[in-house]
Amino acid sequence: MTRRKLLFAIVIGLIPLASCAAPRIIEGGIVPYPSVGRTELQPAGRIWISISDPITGGQSGIAAIDHGAGFWMVSDRGTLTKATAKRDPDGTLTGMELVRTYDLRQRGEDTYITQMRNDAEDLAWGAKGQLYVSFEGYAQVAELMGDGMARQNLIDEDIFVRARGNKLFEALAPLPDGSLLAITEDRPDQDVLELFEISGSLAPDETSIPVVRIWPRHLRPDGFVMLTSGGWVPVDPGWDISGADSADDGSVWILERSIGFLGFSSRIRRFPLGENGLPDWQAGQVMLETRPGDLGNMEGLTLWRPEGGGPQHLTLVSDNDNSSFRTTLVAEYIWPDAR
Repeated sequence: MTRRKLLFAIVIGLIPLASCAAPRIIEGGIVPYPSVGRTELQPAGRIWISISDPITGGQSGIAAIDHGAGFWMVSDRGTLTKATAKRDPDGTLTGMELVRTYDLRQRGEDTYITQMRNDAEDLAWGAKGQLYVSFEGYAQVAELMGDGMARQNLIDEDIFVRARGNKLFEALAPLPDGSLLAITEDRPDQDVLELFEISGSLAPDETSIPVVRIWPRHLRPDGFVMLTSGGWVPVDPGWDISGADSADDGSVWILERSIGFLGFSSRIRRFPLGENGLPDWQAGQVMLETRPGDLGNMEGLTLWRPEGGGPQHLTLVSDNDNSSFRTTLVAEYIWPDAR
């Protein structure tokens, strides 16, 4: 999130504390689970993680473990958290328990550069069980390796350090062929697009966001991975991309947020896989759109199915902006039509 948007989010985040929307964001339970603007999804439970719990703090990405038995979560401060999920017999999420935290930060003498290097935003599973993380400050995607989750950067940092702006790889989603789609939060300048090596793939208009296709197993002569264009995502005014994941049918789901004076709205769009191996970006379907204040600043999205099969489940996590008074919200949905 850019500094200007972050400041606005903090300001509007204070408003619900003094309004009738406060129970929906801070306490929960008073307003039944949405009444939404539109939805193809079925609400399946939500929890607030206590401010005193070590799990909280700027969560921006999430990835399910073992069919929803647990989750990896990554924060914009460069920390990775592993947690187990507590569930009722019917599978409804009732809580989370911290297992371990990991430090993904790369340190340096310059505080600003260090912060930009470590602004983690999203997580994605690889085809062989690898865990990947994207960073928006200096447009990086890294593979996390070993028991210590050591960070191995896939992209040449000396090149992408120029692609700064805190608005780059906000979302990350895997494709069936093992490649990854990294989506920027905002439309970069032309010189940044040239760094992405996709300047020849022109967007239809200024309302589209570029997607970078990353090939973790295809190395260039310099030892870094190959990058190609993943196309362009059409976006609507007032909506910002905040997370992504893919389903087992290959479709890519994108989480978006909108900021208003009554709070955050969330939207999820589903893009089916096209014949070229990429999502059909012109065939997006709105699966969920919430009213302002129904949820929080939802930044992370993961898709999973229960052990033994069942419908598609979605888990979302909110970014509390490392606030001492805003909790972290985890909300789950089911797509009943997906069997």
